[in-house]
Amino acid sequence: MSLVELAPSHKRGLTLRGPVLNASGTLGFAVEAEGLVDFDGLGGFVTNPVTFESRGPAGAPNAAAVAGGIVLHTGLPNPGIKAAVRRFAPDWERVFGRQGLPVIVHLAATRPQDVRRAVEILERVDVVSGLELGLRDNISASEMTQVVHAARGNLPLIVRLPLDRAERYAPTAVRAGADALCIGAPPRWHPTGPDSASLPRSGRLYAPATREPMLAALALVAGLGLEVPLIAAGGILTASDVTTALNAGAVAVQADLALWRGRSLPGAGDLAP
Repeated sequence: MSLVELAPSHKRGLTLRGPVLNASGTLGFAVEAEGLVDFDGLGGFVTNPVTFESRGPAGAPNAAAVAGGIVLHTGLPNPGIKAAVRRFAPDWERVFGRQGLPVIVHLAATRPQDVRRAVEILERVDVVSGLELGLRDNISASEMTQVVHAARGNLPLIVRLPLDRAERYAPTAVRAGADALCIGAPPRWHPTGPDSASLPRSGRLYAPATREPMLAALALVAGLGLEVPLIAAGGILTASDVTTALNAGAVAVQADLALWRGRSLPGAGDLAP
């Protein structure tokens, strides 16, 4: 696989070993997936979402099967940034450090001051190569500017945009300091019908049906000419999907449902859609 540079304008840069990443939340903090997936197929590793303070899981029901995929409402459970670094950084060094695989920590944006404090902790962890900032679906442009500013620093910064606001928010994110953009966060799903009481009240949709909306949003953002690398995320299941996304303007992709289905990476083994 050829190298991919995600932060050409950042003083440190963020060089992937190839164009395929895992999406945040698919492979835990690495140790949970060790031995279950071939990390050699990754261009870089993206961690589970983490916040400055610890968070517990969402109450049941928090998962539902839908056509071809799954809906998840996790609540972003995590031990908090300090505990996560203390617990998992040695494993990141053991699993990825020796082979030079970039570790990208996914930080879920909360208050700007907490984002800044979390980034200051991560900047002291040698094995961490980059930061992916996840945004709330309903975040305003002014709030986004504040949290992106807070996340700027010594680590290259990827901003993951809500899918339905990607074109509108992309220029603002770049002006605020994003080195790369991820298009985009899985769309929100709300249940309907007589069985809705037994389903999550809402959740993130991971399914092949997200591929076309993602590609449409990707093409719109690519057409803006923002001159930052773009990452495609949503409905990537096969090597053909990877090629389609790269041809549409992305330099890399993130796989989610593909990993849950078969613990195999598109591009490192073609998965059936």
